[in-house]
Amino acid sequence: MKLRITLITALVIFSVKGQASDLDVIVKLSGSWKFSIGDSIAWAGKNFNHDKWDEVIVPGSWESNGYVGYNGYAWYRKKFIIDEYYEDKTFYLDVGKIDDVDEVYINGHKIGSRGIFPPHYKTAYNQHRIYSFPASYLDKENIIAVRVYDKQMDGGLIDNVNLCVDYNNSMLEVDLSGEWKFKTSHNKKWKDPDYNDSDWENIFVPMNWESQNYEEYDGYAWYRKTFTVPDNLTNQDLMLVLGKIDDIDIVYLNGKILGSVLKTIDDQRPNRQFINKKNAWNVLRSYEIPKELIRENNTICIAVYDTHGKGGIYKGPVGIMTKRNFARSGLDDSPFGKADNIIEAFIYELIY
Repeated sequence: MKLRITLITALVIFSVKGQASDLDVIVKLSGSWKFSIGDSIAWAGKNFNHDKWDEVIVPGSWESNGYVGYNGYAWYRKKFIIDEYYEDKTFYLDVGKIDDVDEVYINGHKIGSRGIFPPHYKTAYNQHRIYSFPASYLDKENIIAVRVYDKQMDGGLIDNVNLCVDYNNSMLEVDLSGEWKFKTSHNKKWKDPDYNDSDWENIFVPMNWESQNYEEYDGYAWYRKTFTVPDNLTNQDLMLVLGKIDDIDIVYLNGKILGSVLKTIDDQRPNRQFINKKNAWNVLRSYEIPKELIRENNTICIAVYDTHGKGGIYKGPVGIMTKRNFARSGLDDSPFGKADNIIEAFIYELIY
């Protein structure tokens, strides 16, 4: 017999400030790129012909490639090939720092952005970009397109660019990355194991929701996913690993609290031990799964809230791992701090 588990994630929304990870590089993408100043959304498409564009070297500002004194919009494009061996992976595009604002596309699919384009310009020149995306976005031959806006001084792709996979995904017994059910807003009834989510939208995890047609959305949201646990795991000590979530989460299993970025004493009384609001977005979520809570049909719920910027489950690994593999992975490095009154008020509202 296999155990069937439904994973629901109720999201609390905060911004993604950065993404650090131990990733395995599978394709190095630095070197010669096609480049053009100006701006057209058509340049994001896979089939756009960029043969007449100039060539520039990445990493390197466009000023160092001959565009001295230019400020404004420009696009980069590069072709690459990937082996079919990786077709079931979750991918990460590590583009490092970009001066100033960017949007990144794989075969016409937007996978991420940092900063804000004019007229409400906000720079992100000092932020390291790592964008995750599903294998379904890839073909054997592929195109990366990067839209960049620079306001002053140097501009462009100033770091190495690499296509990566997460080594820790190979340590998962059950990989939960991929399509999840998703709904914005908040309703406490959504943690009910029997709640019908058939009319919810699909969203990819791990990947912020701004890159998936929820641009500039701040507030509550929920995720839900159904999966099975193999028989050979039912008597083992298991961990639910949810990667990094922007920003706050509470996780339920079959209506009972499984864990939270806010530590809880029991289902009714949250205690005061909590990760500082300023760094909760960067803490890897991992929760022990009590054996007595696992049934033939199970529902896991996660409450999350985001106040500004990027939101969602944005960084893996996401799935079920044995405690042994979890200890070997070195993932559990999350320091705890104190909650402030605003966060505690949210938790009280969510639980009750």
